[in-house]
Amino acid sequence: MKIVLLVVGLLSIAVGLFWFGQGAGLLSGPHNAVLIDAGAGAAAMGIGVVWFALR
Repeated sequence: MKIVLLVVGLLSIAVGLFWFGQGAGLLSGPHNAVLIDAGAGAAAMGIGVVWFALR
């Protein structure tokens, strides 16, 4: 279970940072403020899941 949580958390961080980068215009794709919020939320959730998996 610990490994599954770690993988899910790391993927969530990666997707969140990707969405944030797209929304901020750092990566190609739609420049949408909603992506900044969704990306930050997904990355924060991923950090929480990784923290929970490693404690």
